[in-house]
Amino acid sequence: GTSHWMVDGTTTDADGRFELANVPASLVYLRVEGEGILPVEFGRVPARSGPPGEAGADLSGLPGDAILELEIEVVRRAHVQVELRDASAADRFGVLDGAGEPLVLNLMLSGSRTESTVMPIHAGGRSDTVAVPETGTTVVLYLGADEVARLPLALVPGEVTAVTF
Repeated sequence: GTSHWMVDGTTTDADGRFELANVPASLVYLRVEGEGILPVEFGRVPARSGPPGEAGADLSGLPGDAILELEIEVVRRAHVQVELRDASAADRFGVLDGAGEPLVLNLMLSGSRTESTVMPIHAGGRSDTVAVPETGTTVVLYLGADEVARLPLALVPGEVTAVTF
C-alpha cells in the first residue's frame, strides 16, 4: 500500500523551469498536473514505452541522477462526451489518434482519476465527459465485442466536444 502527502507545488518560470524544495530523496513520486494538461507521473510504477497519452505509455520511473535536469513533456487535454440517439446502439467508446492508435481516456471525478482506452456509455445513452489527449481524431463505438461505428472527432483543448450518433 501507499500513503500520500502532498507538498506545496510550484509554478514554472517563463522558460518552463521549476524547482521543488524540501522533497525527500527516496520513496516519493512526482506528479505534474494543471488545468489544461493530462497528469504525468514519474516514479510511481516501472516505465513502459510509448508517447504520453497513448495506450502503450505508462507512468515512468524517476531518472536517478538525471533528476536535476529532468525534461517533462505534457499533453494538452480536451474533453469528449458521447450521446446516442438510440441508447441501445453502443455500450462503450474509445478514441484513436491520427495513426489509428487507441488513446488513454481519463475520467476525473471528486479527486480521483480512472484511466482506460474504453469508457462506458450509460443506460440512458450518454457517457461521462472524459479528458483525452488533443491528438484524438476518431471516436470508436462498441456494442459488446463488436465495433459499431467510427466517427470523426475535432477536439478543441479546454472545450467539451459532443459526439452524437
